[in-house]
Amino acid sequence: MRFKLLLLPVVAFIPAMSFAATYYVSPEGAGSKDGSSWENAFGVEDFRTQAAKNANGDVYNLAGGVYVLSGAIKFNKDTGFTLNGNESGERTVLSGDTNNNGSANEGDASGLIWASATTGHNVTTRPIVISDIDFTCVYTNTENENAEVGALFIDNSGSVEVNRCNFYKNRANGNRGGAAAFINRSTVLFKECVFRNNSTAHRGGAVRLQSENLSNRIKEYITFDRCCFSNNTVYGKMGGAIFAARCSQLNIINSTITGNKAQSDGAAIYINGKSSGEYLAMRLNVIGSTIAGNTITGDAAGAEIASTQYANIGIVNSIIVGGEKTGSFAFSGDTEGENFSFVSGGWNYVGPVVDAVAEPKKILQWKTGAAKDGGDQYGEDCTYGTVFGDHTLGGNGVIKPFYFEYGATGAQTADAVSGWGIYHIADYNVDQLGNERVEGRMNGAYADPDINTGIDAVIDNGAVVKLVAAGNGVYNIEGHEGIAEAYSITGRRVAVTRENVISLEGMSAGMYIIKAGNSVFKVIKK
Repeated sequence: MRFKLLLLPVVAFIPAMSFAATYYVSPEGAGSKDGSSWENAFGVEDFRTQAAKNANGDVYNLAGGVYVLSGAIKFNKDTGFTLNGNESGERTVLSGDTNNNGSANEGDASGLIWASATTGHNVTTRPIVISDIDFTCVYTNTENENAEVGALFIDNSGSVEVNRCNFYKNRANGNRGGAAAFINRSTVLFKECVFRNNSTAHRGGAVRLQSENLSNRIKEYITFDRCCFSNNTVYGKMGGAIFAARCSQLNIINSTITGNKAQSDGAAIYINGKSSGEYLAMRLNVIGSTIAGNTITGDAAGAEIASTQYANIGIVNSIIVGGEKTGSFAFSGDTEGENFSFVSGGWNYVGPVVDAVAEPKKILQWKTGAAKDGGDQYGEDCTYGTVFGDHTLGGNGVIKPFYFEYGATGAQTADAVSGWGIYHIADYNVDQLGNERVEGRMNGAYADPDINTGIDAVIDNGAVVKLVAAGNGVYNIEGHEGIAEAYSITGRRVAVTRENVISLEGMSAGMYIIKAGNSVFKVIKK
């Protein structure tokens, strides 16, 4: 009898595990359409039916091709699942373009994949994993603050991964926002994902992140690792790419955010969160990332990142620069929260801060890190042009730096963020493209191992600009107005000027490169 009692839990456990199954799906379906194999793959509606009764742990393999959905596929509540698109060859594309006009507008589906595992933060009993899928042409139009919206809608789920997915040409009218992805009270890691050409009327041109109140906020930990946000637009205010409200933590790691637009309150990112009352302070970490060239379209000056004065912000090894009317940070509100912080971990290139407080404390709280060349560079002279020149986003999802600046190694970055309480730990040893971050590489999302001197090539200066030696390492620059820079042969920028004189006094003997506009000179300091 004792032996039988010991066996009962094991026998009972085996059937529970067997409920999880693997299914196969193709745009048109095949054979008997029971999903048991590629030869008998589910079609779209069969897939929808099975998702509604999903058993925890079920796996769905989707063939390449375009799946036009009449509405969101909603997975059985309180369950996790794995959704695999085609890893190579033809992409798996989920499209809401039911009117078949190639854009998101009235009549198209209001969502593509919606799920709620109903688990707490870091509870992995019902994980959701979505990989290698495109989400496009979703259209929503609602003022309902409780509506399920977005191409991808994740609610109340404690362990979600989204890998190598693309979100593009999704549109949300109304004030709900988050046309591409709406994450509600959930913990999600987005890795190697692209968000481009999405738009909303309000609250996040591509993504909206939120929790409801103090009791639910412990779930909202969101990380974007090696991702790219480009050309997303919020026609109203709050976050050209990302809107985050009442979250526990938002991490931007090894990622590029560029070309996004908002009328006000954060051309790239908007965050808020109170330090007392119903909501707690939110944490934003920007690590090894480039946030640059995003635009405020309204009349008031704004910034790449906008925040209330209750957030905790940490930045390391990153480039955050704007352009006309767009500083790097803007802080709103009349008072600072008790726990407000704005801290550097070093190796940053950051432009001006727009401050709404009459006697600001925030600049004093900016703590510069001990980078190779003496710490962060920040202020009015740190602009898009001084870092990238006329370079824009490339097809590889990064912006190539115009000049070379020392960045942190992987070990230095890990050390700098060791006390920041980051939930999703990324690989700090590589940049967005997987290039190794070693001694002497660039900061930001693109370490660029191909840059050795900060100059693409040494070119013939012709007769337009002249460099005249004045002695003792001092050179007069004739025929050029604007910034001139000097680099060591290893690529370290050693001098910069807006005048017509540049000095290498105090520098060791050797070869240097001086760049003035499009003219480049090699000089030997003796």
